[in-house]
Amino acid sequence: MSTKVHIKLCNKHNIKCWYVYLHKIKTGIPFYVGKGYHRRAYQLTGRSQQHQTIQEKYGCNVEIIYYTYDQDDAYTKEIEMIAFYHTWMRDPEKVEHCCNKDKGGQGGWNGRECTQETRQKIIESNNKPVIKIDKQGNRLETYTSALEACRIMNYKSGSGIVQCCLRHFDYAGGFIWRHVSENLTDEQLKIEAQQIKEKQVINKNIRIQNTQKKIKQCTPNNEVVTIHDSIICASISTKINKSNIASCCRGERNYAGGFRWYFIDDETTEAITKISKRLSAVNCYTKDEIFVQSCQSISEMSRKMGICSSAIGGCCRKERKTAGGFKFYYADQDPNITT
Repeated sequence: MSTKVHIKLCNKHNIKCWYVYLHKIKTGIPFYVGKGYHRRAYQLTGRSQQHQTIQEKYGCNVEIIYYTYDQDDAYTKEIEMIAFYHTWMRDPEKVEHCCNKDKGGQGGWNGRECTQETRQKIIESNNKPVIKIDKQGNRLETYTSALEACRIMNYKSGSGIVQCCLRHFDYAGGFIWRHVSENLTDEQLKIEAQQIKEKQVINKNIRIQNTQKKIKQCTPNNEVVTIHDSIICASISTKINKSNIASCCRGERNYAGGFRWYFIDDETTEAITKISKRLSAVNCYTKDEIFVQSCQSISEMSRKMGICSSAIGGCCRKERKTAGGFKFYYADQDPNITT
């Protein structure tokens, strides 16, 4: 019986069959080990930035290597396979292309425990009373906490409500949420609701304009391959995901389908600056400012140190103090180097 048929039969009879799977590059070398059920192994979207970059440049073949009806058994096998194939990013013997950010098991950054202070902040944030507000700014209901709102509204998680209260999200579940402790007046709520609407209209217009701009497709060495009339035209002709192309044009990622992409009329804008910065040399230091090593780019530093590239980038942009217990600076902005 084939793997897909087995999964379909389990789903048909409401049997949760856990499995451990490999994602391999075209040469057959595993770069990721995962666990899951249903069609998790075949869902290649929504993965980490590093996973997406590897699958775009080297392809991705799926192989399911172990079945079980016991979740704990799947966790144990995943840990064993990550160690066997050396796909953990901090493994001293890791393979060249790997993107497991933890050792496996219960998932979610094993070995990286929150401090007591961070735990307390999370608990306090989840337990603060919240107000549900419609998109016009009208008060609807008040809940004793985000967790209570989550249960009553039948949401999977209360994190979206908390993020909305902190103004990281505009909406959660189609509503605006605010902490009661802010003591916002009805007028202030209506003003905020209107500002959110205006921001979303502006962002939508920007997205529409961007899809109509001409873009340039380049090799990794920035040699022009061809020019496309729009992101959609480029996606149709190259069979590369249009969202990935758009992200590349905005400077949010380096490659899409193994190519670099630029808006033709934006070559000197911030989007290109972001990409060039990602390719700038980076220096690594201990917390005591002792030099560790230097790399030609953030991605190279991430591979060598086994630390998330976003965290290293945030450290270089001075948005955070450390990443993985180290300090990072762009080489041309390193305060330890005197000119």
